[in-house]
Amino acid sequence: MKKFGLIIAMLLTFAKGCTTTEKATQNENKSAEEISSADSCSTQINKIETTILTGPAETEELSTKLVDNVYTNDKSTTLKIAHINTMEILNAMPEYTEAETALRIYNVELENDLKAMYSEYQNKLQEFEASKNTMSELMKKTKQNELIDFQNRIMQFQEDIEKDYELKKTELLEPVMKKLQVAISDVTKENGYSFVFDINNIITTGDNAIDATNFVKAKLGIK
Repeated sequence: MKKFGLIIAMLLTFAKGCTTTEKATQNENKSAEEISSADSCSTQINKIETTILTGPAETEELSTKLVDNVYTNDKSTTLKIAHINTMEILNAMPEYTEAETALRIYNVELENDLKAMYSEYQNKLQEFEASKNTMSELMKKTKQNELIDFQNRIMQFQEDIEKDYELKKTELLEPVMKKLQVAISDVTKENGYSFVFDINNIITTGDNAIDATNFVKAKLGIK
């Protein structure tokens, strides 16, 4: 909701600025410098070329660029906005399916390693409980310290698993996401879109909304 409101607010500001320019250019007493500034507005706006991917961080960056770059004194510029379904495109990409499968397999391997460690700990604990009454105090204390050390190793291994999984995820999925981003950028340029939103982050769309999902699929060579 916040993201959508930002875009609406900026478009309203844009429209207000255009009206101001129209009145200014009709005033014969305005200086040549002011009129020249109004005429160059369209050129400035045409320099804005931004593609929005998923996530609030990218949207906030877009909003900042709009505020910084859009001059509100042009009456002729029309923004061309499209949307795509990022997940639909990703699920149709063989590279994404392969990466997701490899990631699931790797996750199972890590979980199996953790289960094996925990099973070994359980066996050691049972052995200790079965024989502790026949041990000397020194041996009992030694075995207890070994069990505590084993517990700490399991906890550390669990933390390492989480970090290793994230690294593996980045390794497998980052090339896929870069390829998708390039395709979206190409489609944005070729079709002259000012902005491309992810449909999963849009509140609603009108009847005249442009769906560029199939254009990006075609650029990637998928259906």
